[in-house]
Amino acid sequence: MSKAPGASSNGAPPPLLQTKGISRVFRQPIDLLERLAVRAGLSNAKEQVVRAVSAVDLTISAGEVVGLVGESGCGKSTLGRMVAGVMPPSSGQLLYKGRPVAGLSARDAAEFALKVQMVFQDPYSSLNPRMRVRDIIGEAPLFHGLTTRTGLTHYVSDVLTQVKLDPSYMDRFPHQFSGGQRQRIGLARAMAVNPELIVCDEAIAALDVSIQAQVLNLFLELRERFRFGYLFISHDIGVVEHISDRVIVMYLGRVVEEARTEDLFARPNHPYTQALLKSVPKIEKRRSSFEAMKGELPSPLNMPTGCPFHTRCPHSMQICKSQIPELTDIAPGHKSACHLNSG
Repeated sequence: MSKAPGASSNGAPPPLLQTKGISRVFRQPIDLLERLAVRAGLSNAKEQVVRAVSAVDLTISAGEVVGLVGESGCGKSTLGRMVAGVMPPSSGQLLYKGRPVAGLSARDAAEFALKVQMVFQDPYSSLNPRMRVRDIIGEAPLFHGLTTRTGLTHYVSDVLTQVKLDPSYMDRFPHQFSGGQRQRIGLARAMAVNPELIVCDEAIAALDVSIQAQVLNLFLELRERFRFGYLFISHDIGVVEHISDRVIVMYLGRVVEEARTEDLFARPNHPYTQALLKSVPKIEKRRSSFEAMKGELPSPLNMPTGCPFHTRCPHSMQICKSQIPELTDIAPGHKSACHLNSG
């Protein structure tokens, strides 16, 4: 008997979402005047190339919450946009239930577009200021036949109730809401099409600390109720620890460590992960001071050779300057990309 499309070799269902060697490169070519200057020998300007994401392998199972953490500029938002289908990769493959997204039929591509949604960082710019909340939330369900025009009010009312907003607000415009309320509207818009995965790109970073906890708890409550998964992107490793089943750590476009949450926080392997955890103040450790990350993040326009972290790593060796370490298994379910593991 032949296996079902997308099934793995052992017969198990494929992961909900998977990336294979996915990369994203941004190019800024020189303009006409600069090209003329280069030809005349008056300038040595070159095309600027930024490798935002480099050869990332990522797997997200149905109902799983995966935390993606790293410093600003490490490429995590770019990776999130590729996973959500908002931005195409420069190379590599994105697979939905074992099938390459680039080769999906029109029907399956529409399913992917509905089942993988995104909540953006800025609640002030991610909502159309000219649209009422009723239309912001109801537009996609109405278009895709999830509700009818006569049933739209009830449908939107139900979704607003799920994110703990008063349904009577549905005829208001975004500017009439606070930042926390707008982010709930953004979440409601994502939920309205019955997704299986929601990509949250720094979804609470722009909110006041007092509101962050409320929205974060709402994410957890909705996950328990509807069993969808999250790719939760954040620079705040404490938030990621609170919400995630598994954590992925990125540095300069590469994944440097991946493990279940409890394993990563109990036994961080990569020097960058260790430095991240040391830089987080702990209330319970009153007598110990936290350590700030040493050195500056290299420019993505001038990436270091070899291991991208070697310029800031206290354990840097000669091999680190010339060879990029592979992401390898160091324990069951725990991967790290460090030459120290091969010594």
